[in-house]
Amino acid sequence: IHYPGPQVLMHLLQEILFCRNLVNITIEASNCDVYVGGVCGFLYKGGYTIDGCENQGNIYCKLTSSNSDHLIAIAGIVGNIRGGGINACENRGNIKADLAKKGSAYYGGIANIAGSKRGLSLFGINACYNIGKIEGSLDESNGETLLAGGSIVGVCVSIDKDTYPSNCSYLEGTASAGMSDSDGKAITDVEGISIKSEAELKSDAFLAELKSADTITDYIVNWTKGADEYPKVSDLIRGEGIKSFKIGEVKAAIDRQNNTITAELPEDTHLTN
Repeated sequence: IHYPGPQVLMHLLQEILFCRNLVNITIEASNCDVYVGGVCGFLYKGGYTIDGCENQGNIYCKLTSSNSDHLIAIAGIVGNIRGGGINACENRGNIKADLAKKGSAYYGGIANIAGSKRGLSLFGINACYNIGKIEGSLDESNGETLLAGGSIVGVCVSIDKDTYPSNCSYLEGTASAGMSDSDGKAITDVEGISIKSEAELKSDAFLAELKSADTITDYIVNWTKGADEYPKVSDLIRGEGIKSFKIGEVKAAIDRQNNTITAELPEDTHLTN
């Protein structure tokens, strides 16, 4: 089952902008793979991007399978990501994956997976936050199961930290970790994922963090405070020809229209001709 989310079928477009899901989603399936997202069920091509989207609906998926190869991939924004990028998105809904028998479940507030390996190359997950509860359950009497979840991303399949999410935060208590490894164990050394209190997420300091975050898509994001004081995306401006990237500790942006490269170097960098 590939559930595309209530907003749009991703394969028809290369961009999803300013979409918001307000409905709850409940799926019970047997002996199959299930991909469920509040905005997009399956994002599978490099260059496809999601910007400024929000999920407010609760998502529950139960899988009953006699095959340990079957999978639940579930998240507030993208259920199963295999390429492309997610930028400046938020999840407010509760996410739960339930394995009744065999199989695996990858579940997150923003996406199910991050990292890169053969056949999987992610463009990035950047400047997103989650305040919904993220959890998974299984039949402990059955050994052929795996739960891997996180408040931002369910599982990271790479040890390359350059493929980790960047500029992301989540509300304390929503999950046991921001991201897990392929064995379902918490990854604790993720610089790009921060745990924050409700007060911190509603603070001017966090709003400033999001406003100053580099974009990973063609859009420059304007953030503002919503009625509940949590940050909201108020506007997306297409930055024609501008691309940001990071190599090691060097952040840079290429502006093809003005033929310029702007780089931010570490403090102890010495330049010579």
